[in-house]
Amino acid sequence: MKVCVFGNKSTTSAVLRHLTSHHAKPHSLVTLSKENISQLEISGVDRDIASQAESLGIHVYGTASYGLKSTYDQDFFSKEAFDLGICTGWQRLIPQEILNTFRLGIFGWHGSGFNLPNGRGRSPLNWTIRLGMHEVFHNCFKYAEGADTGEIYDTLRFTVNKDDYIADVLEKAKAHIQDSALSLIRDAANGSIPLSQQANYPAIQFPALNEASGRIYPSIMQGADVINIIRSCSFPFPGSYLYDQNRNTKIRIWKAEINEGIKDLRIGYARMVGKVLLVRCRDAVISSNDFKFESTKIDKVADSIDFLCG
Repeated sequence: MKVCVFGNKSTTSAVLRHLTSHHAKPHSLVTLSKENISQLEISGVDRDIASQAESLGIHVYGTASYGLKSTYDQDFFSKEAFDLGICTGWQRLIPQEILNTFRLGIFGWHGSGFNLPNGRGRSPLNWTIRLGMHEVFHNCFKYAEGADTGEIYDTLRFTVNKDDYIADVLEKAKAHIQDSALSLIRDAANGSIPLSQQANYPAIQFPALNEASGRIYPSIMQGADVINIIRSCSFPFPGSYLYDQNRNTKIRIWKAEINEGIKDLRIGYARMVGKVLLVRCRDAVISSNDFKFESTKIDKVADSIDFLCG
């Protein structure tokens, strides 16, 4: 069984180690070249993934492009004629010409608070937290020409706790990826990969999130919604942020909670009390002791002086 893994992230590295330790070592890793990977902002990237794969005895192919549309990349897959592909931590569609070179297909994972076909699109786990949803339907599916449209191999349904941050949800997803990747290889080796069709009806799709999607506007947002954005953008993503208009800088917030003890802070304003940042939203105050002023010119903000932050 000639297996190829696609990916650039720490989740990809974890899958390589897991499969190897369970006597299902992949033949090859397809990842971005060091030059290409250094030019892109990829949340959760593992910049040492190639050397880790090589230390496990896995062949490494550094692609010419992320989109795999070059003749150089397509020739590689035609020549190798892989049986099975496993894709995790690869944030681009794989061209149909390459999908066709895999005897049993390429499989990946997609999970959100909606079950497929709802919840297709970009950043589905981030969106699940952002929308305040409480569970994830995490699907392993066979890649097809349309994004997230392929036949489903298996689905794990897991809980998103109210205090889970995106890193916690990613850990739950990673555990499923490792287990189902191993099951997929074993089923493929036994000659049968059970698949089920997705329902064919109009469905909800998530748009892409970016840096601006993490901005908090406390003067027009509810406290619970602000907490959800913070949870969804936290490590390994760039983090949500306030904009301190007086100091012309972003305040990056990694964790926060509702604070019911502060009553005298005006809507849209923030206050420092010791090492705690307080922010008044429309209906509640949030507090954080895990934040950072991005400007290097700011050494200390005076206690108990309110400042406007949107």
